[in-house]
Amino acid sequence: MSAGKPGLIVLLGSGETLPSSGKTHEYVAKRLPEKPRIEILETPAGFEPNSDIVVGKIKQFLARRLQNYKPRIDVLPARRQGTRYSPNNQEIVAPILEADEILLGPGSPTYGAR
Repeated sequence: MSAGKPGLIVLLGSGETLPSSGKTHEYVAKRLPEKPRIEILETPAGFEPNSDIVVGKIKQFLARRLQNYKPRIDVLPARRQGTRYSPNNQEIVAPILEADEILLGPGSPTYGAR
C-alpha cells in the first residue's frame, strides 16, 4: 500500500489456514505490490509456550498458498512484555513499518491488545 493511504482490514475469527480462508489470503495478495512483504505478529498467542510453532504453521500455509505472489513472509516474535521477545522491543517490531500486510496470528485478541 502507498504511504499515507489506508489499506484493507480483514478479520478472520478463526481458521486462518482452512482452504476457504486461503481464498481470502489470495484476495488480499492480489491487491498488494509485487512480491509483497508479509509480517506475522506472534503477540496474540504469546502467552502459549508453543506460540512459535503455531505461528510457524501459518507462515508455511501462506508460503504454499501464495507461492505465485512470491511473498517475503516473516514472523515477528513479539510474545510477552518483560522478556527479550517484548512487543515493546523496537528491533522486533520495526519490520511492521515496511510491511505490505500485517497478520495478527491466532490466539487471544485481548492478550494481543494488552
